[in-house]
Amino acid sequence: MPIIACNNICKSFPMGKERVDILKGISLSVEAGEFVAIIGESGSGKSTFLNVLSGIMPTDKGEMVIAGEHLEVMDENQLALFRRQYLGFIFQSYNLLTQLSALENVELPLIFAGVPKQKRREQAKRMLEKVGLADRMDHLPSELSGGQQQRVAIARALVNNPQVILADEPTGNLDSKTSIEILELLKQLNSEEGTTFVVVTHSHVVYDYADRLIEMKDGLLVTEGKTKE
Repeated sequence: MPIIACNNICKSFPMGKERVDILKGISLSVEAGEFVAIIGESGSGKSTFLNVLSGIMPTDKGEMVIAGEHLEVMDENQLALFRRQYLGFIFQSYNLLTQLSALENVELPLIFAGVPKQKRREQAKRMLEKVGLADRMDHLPSELSGGQQQRVAIARALVNNPQVILADEPTGNLDSKTSIEILELLKQLNSEEGTTFVVVTHSHVVYDYADRLIEMKDGLLVTEGKTKE
């Protein structure tokens, strides 16, 4: 059974007296351990689809199953618990708390999950070591480069061992060299941890790292192709 199975997902937003269709019937299946890139121009609906896929934004219509659970029938409390247990998030803008150290930022999901202090501290340290920041754990975000901040965000996304990572333009604020370093890290973690990645991007740099490319245009998935056999 696929780790992600979407069927006829639709989403619209009010604009004046009318509603504008953003997602127009998306069906998608993703196998466990895949690294999938959803590509397309700005305004094609990529980020909206990612928000719906995460349960942050409700779907108007359609069926959405992740790890065997139907998100479209869950209430807000159930969705919050589901995200905490199954999903990790990586954002273009890092979304780190500026007053917390790298280690404290990575600990946050474990605090919400009720993990005891000593155990969560050990888990956060291990994950920061895995992303190459063993010597930056006590630094604030303002004391880190963009690439280092994104590594902290990746460690935070992975610290509670989610089955699926959803990433929205994870290299969007990085230069070409740093983008490649971050993508190499994501691919390494994908291979070593077996975590499923769904990455929304308009960056061609991402393409070579994906197992599968899916193009979105005008709220629909229009083409699909393999980058490798």
